[in-house]
Amino acid sequence: MRSFIYIFLLALIYLVCGARSCNEEGSKSKVKEDSVVLLARDSVKNAVEGSLISKQNLLSYETSATLKLNNLFNYLKIIADPGLDKSFRQKAAEMSTALFYRNNTRIQGFTSLLYGNEISTANEMMNAGLENKFHQTLTLDSSWVEMHLQQSNDSTINGKLAFLVEFKEQSAQKKIPFEVSVYLIKRSKSFGKDSIQTWEVYLGEIAGRK
Repeated sequence: MRSFIYIFLLALIYLVCGARSCNEEGSKSKVKEDSVVLLARDSVKNAVEGSLISKQNLLSYETSATLKLNNLFNYLKIIADPGLDKSFRQKAAEMSTALFYRNNTRIQGFTSLLYGNEISTANEMMNAGLENKFHQTLTLDSSWVEMHLQQSNDSTINGKLAFLVEFKEQSAQKKIPFEVSVYLIKRSKSFGKDSIQTWEVYLGEIAGRK
């Protein structure tokens, strides 16, 4: 938490200094201000772009992944609702697809409950919902960390969540376990006039839990 506060404060300093009009008299004040801006910018970049992530921060990213899994189920309900405006459903589909680290992420087993296809991609799943092919609503019963996030190289960290899907079959409520891969990937983001590499958490492949 302290590191996040530190990064936030540095970012705030950088933004304030970058936006401040340089009306102070004298070139010395201007040089000093520019030095502060550069120092703050470099400090932010070093803090955010670091290759190693603390255990505490990894746990925070796992929490973010769990929230994204919850969001996926909420988006799927919106996408599948024919009573909603089409543009609203399409926006939910875009936001749902963005939860995954790529559009063609493999979805296995999960989609067979939704519309009968054993294997699909994330993008195909969203399109099926927009085309009103979902024949039932799935509910996220519970989720937990199956494998903690582990750093495999300087740009990718992966882990796994497990979750129970609740659905109705022949008037009876059933639950089936699944697992979803979690990826922490470095992405380039704009930061003022510069760009920095930040860690972003994404959902990955979904499959039945063995």
